[in-house]
Amino acid sequence: MDKALEEIKPTPIANTIRGITSDLLHITMNGPLLDPYVCQAVVAEEQRLAALPPADDEQSKKLAEVLVGSYPKREVNDPAIYARAITSIFQEFPVEIAKEAINRITRTLKFLPTRADVFETCSNVAAQAKIAASVGRVHLTEHARRQAIETQEAERKAEKEKNESEDLAEGQ
Repeated sequence: MDKALEEIKPTPIANTIRGITSDLLHITMNGPLLDPYVCQAVVAEEQRLAALPPADDEQSKKLAEVLVGSYPKREVNDPAIYARAITSIFQEFPVEIAKEAINRITRTLKFLPTRADVFETCSNVAAQAKIAASVGRVHLTEHARRQAIETQEAERKAEKEKNESEDLAEGQ
């Protein structure tokens, strides 16, 4: 089996991504920004996740086993159909997205999830990574804009001081 599936736990950046919402897309003129290193990490993580292939048959079956095994014995009408239904959803997403979805599902749903629950959670995890990356990009752009303004102001101040000292020197 895939060693990456042995433990279902969030990726290191998952908690950061979870905390970054579309609310942070709105930036005030002098409002606080996310740390540039956090922004870069979130953007890089979203790009890495986007480049990952969807789970293959074996991985998606293992993911479904982990999900179903996380709940007490429940009767489903047809276990084989249920397993195929859940597996087919996991095949649409990278393993890490599916792992994070399993982590969220098993923390929030008291009963065995439906296929729709699994799809919705996987979609939400993927969307959150994209939103976080968008926020990161906006904040990085704003960091650059603010840095450019600071640099221009410093250059103007230096030029003004130089002109003042030259004027003083000429006046003597």
